[in-house]
Amino acid sequence: MRHDRVPRGTNGGISMLGTLASLLGGLVIGLTAFFFFFLMVRPHRFSHWPVLIIGSISGVFGSLVDSLLGATLQYSGFDPDLKVVVEVPSDKTKLVSGRRILDNNQVNFISACLTTVASAFLSAAFL
Repeated sequence: MRHDRVPRGTNGGISMLGTLASLLGGLVIGLTAFFFFFLMVRPHRFSHWPVLIIGSISGVFGSLVDSLLGATLQYSGFDPDLKVVVEVPSDKTKLVSGRRILDNNQVNFISACLTTVASAFLSAAFL
């Protein structure tokens, strides 16, 4: 893993704004779960607030897993004619990061599966 600046749209690129958005997205999921738990489960059965933390952690975790897979196993190249990052190599493109092992859909699927399993274990530990 490198700490270089990469063009916007590069697979695996991480920004502070994107990481914060992942945290907030996870918090929204946690808030939704919190309210459904509060409405559907008797309040005295367990504390509901950990779902907020679990949701936030899961959002960031999923984003980082997606970025790691994207940076290492998904090709990103820069096309100088189009001035954009592309996922398919050609004679014109210059490699920015990754290898051509997974495509974007596969990266998303694997990230979602790993995040789901990690969130389930985290939930089992705290709830």
